[in-house]
Amino acid sequence: MTGTSGLSRKPYKPVGAEYDLPETLTTDGVVSVGGKRDDGAVGLRRIVNAAPGALDTDVATVGQLRQLASVTQKAAAGVQYFSTYKLTNNTNQDNKGATAKDSLAIGNAQTGSSAERSIAIGTIGSNPNSTDKNVATAEGTTSIAIGSGAYGKGADGIAIWWWK
Repeated sequence: MTGTSGLSRKPYKPVGAEYDLPETLTTDGVVSVGGKRDDGAVGLRRIVNAAPGALDTDVATVGQLRQLASVTQKAAAGVQYFSTYKLTNNTNQDNKGATAKDSLAIGNAQTGSSAERSIAIGTIGSNPNSTDKNVATAEGTTSIAIGSGAYGKGADGIAIWWWK
């Protein structure tokens, strides 16, 4: 943005950021290390030998940004060969299909609220309480339901089903 003073702009905040930082538009205590050159262009300068920032209002160094990039790359590499295809009106589309402690719901699937450590994969099952008879549902503790219409009701049970 040429021609706009940084003093009159709001601080950058990424869209969707949930972590808030203090926001101020005051010019008190502002430090500028650049300026206009004789030809009118902005003269940029580097700050070297700076210590890494520690507080939310400190400046981050290139080294800290590189550390963040390496951690992010490692985390992204942790899950491999997993893909999804979003369907409309999916029971789990709001990512709330897993309702019990340590449970997992993938796809059009749901776990019962008391089905701890259960897994549901596929498209809620023959659960009599469900209006969608094609969803994989794991109701029992440590139960597993895989496939369209699978309904794992009992504890430690495994249900594999394809319902048409």
